[in-house]
Amino acid sequence: MMENKEKTTRLDGQKEILEALRQEVQKLCTVDDKVEIQEMVKNNGVVKLGMTIQEQGKPVSPLIYLEPYLRSLNEGTAIEETAQSIYAVHRKCRGQELAAANEFFQAELVREKVIYQLVNLEKNREILETMPYRVIGEDLAAVFAVLWEKDDMGIMTIKIKQEHMRYWQIDEDTLWEWAGRNTPRRFPVIVKSLEDVLKDLLKEQMEKSGIRLNEEAWDKLLDSHRSQTKEKEFIQSKVYVLTNRYNTWGASAILYPEVLKTIAQKLGGDLLILPSSIHEVLFMRRENIPEYHVLAEVVKEVNKKEVLPEEVLSDSLYLYSGKDDSFCRVVDLSKA
Repeated sequence: MMENKEKTTRLDGQKEILEALRQEVQKLCTVDDKVEIQEMVKNNGVVKLGMTIQEQGKPVSPLIYLEPYLRSLNEGTAIEETAQSIYAVHRKCRGQELAAANEFFQAELVREKVIYQLVNLEKNREILETMPYRVIGEDLAAVFAVLWEKDDMGIMTIKIKQEHMRYWQIDEDTLWEWAGRNTPRRFPVIVKSLEDVLKDLLKEQMEKSGIRLNEEAWDKLLDSHRSQTKEKEFIQSKVYVLTNRYNTWGASAILYPEVLKTIAQKLGGDLLILPSSIHEVLFMRRENIPEYHVLAEVVKEVNKKEVLPEEVLSDSLYLYSGKDDSFCRVVDLSKA
Protein backbone atom coordinates (compact mmCIF):
# COMPACT_ATOMS: atom_id res chain seq x y z
CA MET A 1 0.00 0.00 0.00
CA MET A 2 2.86 2.37 0.79
CA GLU A 3 4.35 1.77 -2.67
CA ASN A 4 1.11 2.77 -4.41
CA LYS A 5 0.90 5.91 -2.29
CA GLU A 6 4.41 6.88 -3.32
CA LYS A 7 3.57 6.42 -7.01
CA THR A 8 0.45 8.56 -6.71
CA THR A 9 2.34 11.31 -4.90
CA ARG A 10 4.96 11.33 -7.63
CA LEU A 11 2.35 11.76 -10.33
CA ASP A 12 0.47 14.41 -8.39
CA GLY A 13 3.67 16.39 -7.92
CA GLN A 14 4.11 16.71 -11.70
CA LYS A 15 0.46 16.66 -12.70
CA GLU A 16 0.32 20.23 -14.00
CA ILE A 17 3.42 20.08 -16.19
CA LEU A 18 2.51 16.61 -17.49
CA GLU A 19 -0.96 17.75 -18.51
CA ALA A 20 0.47 20.85 -20.21
CA LEU A 21 2.93 18.68 -22.12
CA ARG A 22 0.18 16.23 -23.09
CA GLN A 23 -1.99 19.04 -24.44
CA GLU A 24 0.92 20.50 -26.41
CA VAL A 25 1.62 17.13 -28.05
CA GLN A 26 -2.10 16.72 -28.75
CA LYS A 27 -2.01 19.93 -30.80
CA LEU A 28 0.44 18.25 -33.19
CA CYS A 29 -1.85 15.25 -33.72
CA THR A 30 -5.07 14.76 -35.64
CA VAL A 31 -8.43 15.17 -33.92
CA ASP A 32 -8.87 11.40 -33.64
CA ASP A 33 -5.46 10.72 -32.09
CA LYS A 34 -5.39 10.14 -28.34
CA VAL A 35 -2.40 11.26 -26.25
CA GLU A 36 -2.04 9.61 -22.83
CA ILE A 37 0.38 9.65 -19.89
CA GLN A 38 1.09 6.23 -18.37
CA GLU A 39 3.04 4.70 -15.52
CA MET A 40 5.24 1.76 -16.48
CA VAL A 41 6.88 -0.59 -13.98
CA LYS A 42 10.43 -1.26 -15.14
CA ASN A 43 13.26 -3.39 -13.79
CA ASN A 44 13.50 -3.64 -9.97
CA GLY A 45 10.00 -2.20 -9.62
CA VAL A 46 11.10 1.30 -10.67
CA VAL A 47 8.15 3.30 -12.02
CA LYS A 48 8.73 5.39 -15.17
CA LEU A 49 6.42 7.92 -16.79
CA GLY A 50 5.65 7.45 -20.47
CA MET A 51 3.53 8.95 -23.22
CA THR A 52 1.65 7.17 -26.00
CA ILE A 53 -0.01 8.66 -29.07
CA GLN A 54 -2.71 6.23 -30.12
CA GLU A 55 -3.64 6.82 -33.74
CA GLN A 56 -7.05 5.74 -34.99
CA GLY A 57 -6.95 2.38 -36.76
CA LYS A 58 -3.40 1.56 -35.52
CA PRO A 59 -3.23 -1.42 -33.13
CA VAL A 60 -0.06 -0.37 -31.28
CA SER A 61 1.74 2.82 -30.34
CA PRO A 62 5.33 3.34 -29.16
CA LEU A 63 5.79 4.28 -25.50
CA ILE A 64 8.05 7.31 -25.12
CA TYR A 65 9.65 7.69 -21.68
CA LEU A 66 9.31 11.22 -20.38
CA GLU A 67 12.08 11.62 -17.80
CA PRO A 68 14.64 13.16 -20.21
CA TYR A 69 12.01 15.56 -21.59
CA LEU A 70 10.96 16.62 -18.08
CA ARG A 71 14.61 17.32 -17.25
CA SER A 72 14.89 19.36 -20.41
CA LEU A 73 11.83 21.40 -19.41
CA ASN A 74 13.32 22.02 -15.97
CA GLU A 75 16.47 23.28 -17.66
CA GLY A 76 14.50 25.86 -19.62
CA THR A 77 13.55 24.21 -22.91
CA ALA A 78 10.27 25.58 -24.26
CA ILE A 79 7.31 23.24 -23.90
CA GLU A 80 6.47 23.65 -27.61
CA GLU A 81 9.97 22.49 -28.59
CA THR A 82 9.76 19.56 -26.17
CA ALA A 83 6.41 18.48 -27.60
CA GLN A 84 7.81 18.60 -31.13
CA SER A 85 10.73 16.38 -30.08
CA ILE A 86 8.36 13.82 -28.56
CA TYR A 87 6.15 13.81 -31.65
CA ALA A 88 9.19 13.36 -33.93
CA VAL A 89 10.29 10.29 -31.92
CA HIS A 90 6.76 8.90 -32.14
CA ARG A 91 6.72 9.27 -35.93
CA LYS A 92 10.10 7.59 -36.27
CA CYS A 93 9.29 4.66 -33.97
CA ARG A 94 5.75 4.07 -35.21
CA GLY A 95 6.74 1.95 -38.21
CA GLN A 96 9.00 -0.24 -36.08
CA GLU A 97 6.22 -0.86 -33.56
CA LEU A 98 3.76 -1.81 -36.32
CA ALA A 99 6.24 -4.24 -37.85
CA ALA A 100 6.84 -5.76 -34.42
CA ALA A 101 3.10 -6.18 -33.82
CA ASN A 102 2.65 -7.92 -37.17
CA GLU A 103 5.49 -10.38 -36.51
CA PHE A 104 5.19 -10.89 -32.77
CA PHE A 105 2.61 -13.68 -32.87
CA GLN A 106 4.42 -15.70 -35.52
CA ALA A 107 6.66 -18.16 -33.69
CA GLU A 108 8.75 -18.95 -36.77
CA LEU A 109 9.73 -15.25 -37.01
CA VAL A 110 10.16 -14.71 -33.27
CA ARG A 111 12.45 -17.67 -32.64
CA GLU A 112 15.48 -15.91 -34.15
CA LYS A 113 14.92 -12.81 -32.00
CA VAL A 114 14.45 -14.27 -28.50
CA ILE A 115 17.20 -13.20 -26.08
CA TYR A 116 17.71 -13.39 -22.31
CA GLN A 117 18.44 -10.61 -19.83
CA LEU A 118 19.70 -10.93 -16.25
CA VAL A 119 17.74 -9.26 -13.41
CA ASN A 120 17.46 -9.39 -9.63
CA LEU A 121 15.07 -12.12 -8.51
CA GLU A 122 13.70 -10.57 -5.31
CA LYS A 123 13.29 -7.02 -6.61
CA ASN A 124 11.21 -8.30 -9.54
CA ARG A 125 9.04 -10.89 -7.77
CA GLU A 126 5.77 -9.19 -8.68
CA ILE A 127 6.40 -8.80 -12.40
CA LEU A 128 8.00 -12.24 -12.64
CA GLU A 129 4.65 -13.79 -11.70
CA THR A 130 3.53 -13.01 -15.26
CA MET A 131 6.75 -14.02 -17.05
CA PRO A 132 8.77 -17.16 -17.78
CA TYR A 133 12.20 -17.04 -16.14
CA ARG A 134 15.05 -19.21 -14.92
CA VAL A 135 16.69 -18.77 -11.50
CA ILE A 136 20.44 -18.17 -11.68
CA GLY A 137 22.74 -18.40 -8.65
CA GLU A 138 19.89 -18.22 -6.09
CA ASP A 139 19.03 -14.50 -6.31
CA LEU A 140 19.19 -13.72 -10.04
CA ALA A 141 16.70 -14.46 -12.80
CA ALA A 142 17.15 -14.79 -16.55
CA VAL A 143 14.07 -13.31 -18.24
CA PHE A 144 13.25 -13.49 -21.92
CA ALA A 145 12.59 -10.76 -24.46
CA VAL A 146 12.12 -10.38 -28.19
CA LEU A 147 14.70 -8.10 -29.83
CA TRP A 148 13.21 -5.94 -32.57
CA GLU A 149 15.67 -3.17 -33.22
CA LYS A 150 19.27 -2.10 -32.59
CA ASP A 151 20.14 1.33 -33.95
CA ASP A 152 21.39 4.78 -32.91
CA MET A 153 18.13 5.33 -31.02
CA GLY A 154 18.84 2.35 -28.80
CA ILE A 155 17.66 -1.21 -28.42
CA MET A 156 13.96 -2.05 -28.64
CA THR A 157 12.77 -5.21 -26.89
CA ILE A 158 9.45 -6.69 -25.83
CA LYS A 159 9.41 -8.73 -22.62
CA ILE A 160 7.96 -12.22 -23.07
CA LYS A 161 5.04 -13.15 -20.80
CA GLN A 162 3.33 -16.43 -20.02
CA GLU A 163 0.49 -15.58 -22.40
CA HIS A 164 2.93 -15.27 -25.30
CA MET A 165 4.30 -18.75 -24.66
CA ARG A 166 0.79 -20.17 -24.70
CA TYR A 167 0.08 -18.45 -28.00
CA TRP A 168 3.30 -19.79 -29.55
CA GLN A 169 2.67 -23.21 -27.94
CA ILE A 170 6.18 -23.50 -26.53
CA ASP A 171 7.67 -23.96 -23.06
CA GLU A 172 10.41 -22.27 -21.05
CA ASP A 173 13.04 -24.82 -22.12
CA THR A 174 12.41 -23.86 -25.75
CA LEU A 175 12.81 -20.17 -24.90
CA TRP A 176 16.07 -20.97 -23.10
CA GLU A 177 17.32 -22.85 -26.15
CA TRP A 178 16.41 -20.02 -28.53
CA ALA A 179 17.87 -17.33 -26.26
CA GLY A 180 21.04 -19.33 -25.67
CA ARG A 181 21.62 -19.42 -29.40
CA ASN A 182 20.59 -15.83 -30.20
CA THR A 183 21.95 -13.70 -27.34
CA PRO A 184 25.68 -14.43 -27.78
CA ARG A 185 25.30 -13.95 -31.55
CA ARG A 186 23.41 -10.66 -31.38
CA PHE A 187 25.29 -9.29 -28.33
CA PRO A 188 28.89 -10.57 -28.66
CA VAL A 189 30.84 -10.79 -25.42
CA ILE A 190 33.53 -8.25 -24.55
CA VAL A 191 36.19 -8.80 -21.86
CA LYS A 192 38.52 -5.96 -20.88
CA SER A 193 40.89 -5.27 -18.05
CA LEU A 194 39.71 -2.55 -15.71
CA GLU A 195 42.79 -0.59 -16.73
CA ASP A 196 41.63 -0.58 -20.36
CA VAL A 197 38.12 0.51 -19.34
CA LEU A 198 39.50 3.38 -17.27
CA LYS A 199 41.80 4.33 -20.15
CA ASP A 200 38.83 4.48 -22.54
CA LEU A 201 36.84 6.63 -20.12
CA LEU A 202 39.77 9.00 -19.57
CA LYS A 203 40.41 9.24 -23.31
CA GLU A 204 36.73 10.02 -23.96
CA GLN A 205 36.70 12.78 -21.37
CA MET A 206 39.95 14.31 -22.65
CA GLU A 207 38.78 14.23 -26.27
CA LYS A 208 35.57 16.01 -25.25
CA SER A 209 37.83 18.72 -23.86
CA GLY A 210 39.76 18.89 -27.12
CA ILE A 211 42.83 16.96 -25.91
CA ARG A 212 44.03 14.17 -28.23
CA LEU A 213 47.03 11.90 -27.61
CA ASN A 214 48.63 9.23 -29.79
CA GLU A 215 49.10 5.69 -28.45
CA GLU A 216 52.74 6.30 -27.47
CA ALA A 217 51.73 9.32 -25.38
CA TRP A 218 48.92 7.29 -23.77
CA ASP A 219 51.37 4.53 -22.83
CA LYS A 220 53.73 7.02 -21.20
CA LEU A 221 50.85 8.64 -19.32
CA LEU A 222 49.60 5.28 -18.02
CA ASP A 223 53.11 4.09 -17.09
CA SER A 224 53.52 7.24 -15.01
CA HIS A 225 50.12 6.68 -13.42
CA ARG A 226 50.85 3.03 -12.57
CA SER A 227 54.13 3.85 -10.87
CA GLN A 228 52.47 6.31 -8.51
CA THR A 229 50.71 3.69 -6.41
CA LYS A 230 51.24 -0.06 -6.08
CA GLU A 231 47.69 -0.50 -4.82
CA LYS A 232 46.14 0.89 -8.00
CA GLU A 233 48.55 -1.14 -10.11
CA PHE A 234 47.45 -4.30 -8.28
CA ILE A 235 43.73 -3.62 -8.74
CA GLN A 236 43.96 -2.60 -12.38
CA SER A 237 46.07 -5.60 -13.37
CA LYS A 238 43.82 -8.13 -11.63
CA VAL A 239 40.25 -6.90 -12.18
CA TYR A 240 38.38 -7.41 -15.44
CA VAL A 241 35.08 -6.24 -16.94
CA LEU A 242 32.65 -8.59 -18.68
CA THR A 243 29.91 -7.09 -20.86
CA ASN A 244 28.76 -7.15 -24.49
CA ARG A 245 29.59 -5.05 -27.52
CA TYR A 246 26.71 -2.65 -26.85
CA ASN A 247 27.23 -2.27 -23.07
CA THR A 248 23.51 -2.97 -22.68
CA TRP A 249 22.23 -5.86 -20.53
CA GLY A 250 25.82 -7.08 -20.65
CA ALA A 251 25.73 -8.91 -17.31
CA SER A 252 23.85 -11.69 -19.08
CA ALA A 253 27.14 -12.58 -20.82
CA ILE A 254 27.96 -14.73 -17.78
CA LEU A 255 25.29 -17.11 -19.13
CA TYR A 256 26.95 -17.55 -22.52
CA PRO A 257 28.19 -21.10 -23.09
CA GLU A 258 31.85 -21.61 -22.19
CA VAL A 259 32.51 -17.91 -21.41
CA LEU A 260 33.25 -18.22 -17.68
CA LYS A 261 34.97 -21.57 -18.20
CA THR A 262 37.31 -20.12 -20.82
CA ILE A 263 38.12 -17.09 -18.66
CA ALA A 264 38.84 -19.26 -15.61
CA GLN A 265 41.21 -21.40 -17.66
CA LYS A 266 43.08 -18.36 -18.94
CA LEU A 267 43.43 -16.86 -15.46
CA GLY A 268 44.30 -20.21 -13.91
CA GLY A 269 41.76 -20.31 -11.06
CA ASP A 270 38.20 -19.89 -9.85
CA LEU A 271 36.51 -16.53 -10.42
CA LEU A 272 34.93 -14.11 -7.97
CA ILE A 273 32.23 -12.11 -9.76
CA LEU A 274 30.99 -8.67 -8.68
CA PRO A 275 27.66 -7.49 -10.12
CA SER A 276 28.49 -3.98 -11.31
CA SER A 277 25.01 -3.52 -12.88
CA ILE A 278 22.63 -5.23 -15.29
CA HIS A 279 24.98 -3.99 -18.01
CA GLU A 280 28.26 -5.50 -16.81
CA VAL A 281 30.03 -7.51 -14.12
CA LEU A 282 33.55 -7.30 -12.72
CA PHE A 283 35.56 -10.43 -12.02
CA MET A 284 38.93 -11.53 -10.67
CA ARG A 285 40.71 -14.70 -9.66
CA ARG A 286 39.50 -15.86 -6.28
CA GLU A 287 43.08 -16.03 -5.02
CA ASN A 288 43.57 -12.31 -5.68
CA ILE A 289 40.68 -10.94 -3.64
CA PRO A 290 41.02 -8.58 -0.68
CA GLU A 291 39.05 -9.21 2.53
CA TYR A 292 35.67 -10.65 1.49
CA HIS A 293 33.47 -8.59 3.82
CA VAL A 294 35.18 -5.37 2.72
CA LEU A 295 34.52 -6.24 -0.92
CA ALA A 296 30.88 -7.11 -0.19
CA GLU A 297 30.39 -3.71 1.47
CA VAL A 298 31.93 -1.97 -1.54
CA VAL A 299 29.39 -3.65 -3.83
CA LYS A 300 26.51 -2.54 -1.61
CA GLU A 301 27.75 1.04 -1.38
CA VAL A 302 28.31 1.33 -5.13
CA ASN A 303 24.81 -0.02 -5.82
CA LYS A 304 23.34 2.42 -3.33
CA LYS A 305 25.18 5.56 -4.41
CA GLU A 306 26.44 5.11 -7.99
CA VAL A 307 24.08 2.77 -9.88
CA LEU A 308 20.63 3.83 -11.07
CA PRO A 309 17.92 1.95 -9.12
CA GLU A 310 16.57 0.29 -12.28
CA GLU A 311 20.08 -0.90 -13.23
CA VAL A 312 21.08 -2.58 -9.93
CA LEU A 313 21.68 -6.30 -10.39
CA SER A 314 22.53 -7.58 -6.91
CA ASP A 315 24.38 -6.84 -3.67
CA SER A 316 25.72 -10.40 -3.63
CA LEU A 317 29.05 -11.77 -4.78
CA TYR A 318 29.25 -14.91 -6.92
CA LEU A 319 31.78 -17.67 -7.34
CA TYR A 320 32.48 -19.58 -10.53
CA SER A 321 34.32 -22.87 -10.10
CA GLY A 322 36.20 -23.96 -13.18
CA LYS A 323 36.71 -27.44 -11.75
CA ASP A 324 33.02 -28.41 -11.81
CA ASP A 325 31.74 -25.58 -14.09
CA SER A 326 29.40 -24.23 -11.39
CA PHE A 327 28.11 -20.72 -10.61
CA CYS A 328 26.73 -19.85 -7.18
CA ARG A 329 26.03 -16.99 -4.79
CA VAL A 330 28.66 -16.59 -2.09
CA VAL A 331 27.60 -15.88 1.48
CA ASP A 332 30.93 -16.55 3.19
CA LEU A 333 34.08 -17.16 1.18
CA SER A 334 35.69 -19.08 4.00
CA LYS A 335 33.00 -21.76 3.47
CA ALA A 336 32.98 -21.60 -0.32
